[in-house]
Amino acid sequence: MPTYQAPRGMRDLGPADAAAFDALQAVVQARAARYGFARIVTPAVEDREVFLRTAGETSDAAGKEMYDVALHGEGGLALRPEGTAPVTRAYLQAGLHRAPQPVRLFYFEPMWRGQRPQALRFRQFWQWGLECFGAAEPAADVEIVAFTARFFAEVGLTDVELQLNTIGDDACRPRIKEALAEYFGRYRSELDADCKKRLETSVLRVFDCKNPRDREIAAGAPKARDLVCAEDRVHFAAVTGGLERLGVAYRIVDTLVRGLDYYTRTVCEFHLTDPAFTKAGEIAVAAGGRYDGLVATMGGPAAPGVGIAGGVDVLVSALRRQGVAM
Repeated sequence: MPTYQAPRGMRDLGPADAAAFDALQAVVQARAARYGFARIVTPAVEDREVFLRTAGETSDAAGKEMYDVALHGEGGLALRPEGTAPVTRAYLQAGLHRAPQPVRLFYFEPMWRGQRPQALRFRQFWQWGLECFGAAEPAADVEIVAFTARFFAEVGLTDVELQLNTIGDDACRPRIKEALAEYFGRYRSELDADCKKRLETSVLRVFDCKNPRDREIAAGAPKARDLVCAEDRVHFAAVTGGLERLGVAYRIVDTLVRGLDYYTRTVCEFHLTDPAFTKAGEIAVAAGGRYDGLVATMGGPAAPGVGIAGGVDVLVSALRRQGVAM
């Protein structure tokens, strides 16, 4: 056995893996250019508050996934666990909020999470992502979802399903939270410890619990799309209608939420469907949605936004499983 090895949960990308990553980056970059997304590269290390302020202090990104670092004994820094918050910080710092809108940006970068490594969940992993700032119309949601669906089709991924839901905007969120808190409160004694905590801090995220009994309880909960405001329903109908006109297949999943607090209205995930992956639980190969309050949360003006990110490590594994030549 060699004297030194890569840190636990991290791995080398040998020539074959690096070539596969390079090939996927070339496809993402070419598609981004056709759609009008310019590349952005943010630092690997950010102020920890960038993630705490945007993701929510009780989110996985702020809790299980934060990989803290220190510089000459000075803390308060973290390796980025996701790309949207750093790109939003850069959008404001560079004054892009004062440029003609919308501003479309894409990235293809490594990320880090501090939680225990699992199948296809490394401590250092790679993501590609799209962020579109300054576009409130449903067509922007359609654009990022259609981009992703067609990207997967271009590289040969077929064992995948698009799931959609709407969780409403900030104006309607209190009504949704009240209804869900009342429902889940009746089952408090049956929820696991993690879900009990989420019930108190971010009730929507109870839907994201993995315990089988928690999921069984969540299946009977009030549907967010029945509780959202009329404007949210109109927006979601325009999103689904736009995808149908483009021939993008989807399935509405009422329990679908995202693990970060900044999401509003449309949320989406592309799930692998090959039993080799699903036997260990659901694995998303891309996920995202709308975040209309994020820019303001970070100290900028009120500006809508929508984005999506995909896991490169997961995508490479899925393509190899299908026998696609990389």
